[in-house]
Amino acid sequence: MVNGWRRQYPFFNGYMGNVAWLPKRKIGISLVVTTGPSVSPDNSTNFSDNTLSKFGAYLTPSKLPSLDLG
Repeated sequence: MVNGWRRQYPFFNGYMGNVAWLPKRKIGISLVVTTGPSVSPDNSTNFSDNTLSKFGAYLTPSKLPSLDLG
């Protein structure tokens, strides 16, 4: 739970994503990305976090689904 959003962020084998649901506003966001061949396998950055933050800032500026706007 982050600011009223229910979040899940899978991250495994080069695939990552974010699923966020804000029940009060009935808003859902689902993102899936891959790292691609040029990213180190030990990189622990979930590249969908930044995109989720931007969507959240646009849709609900007072209730961001992420603490980092990147």
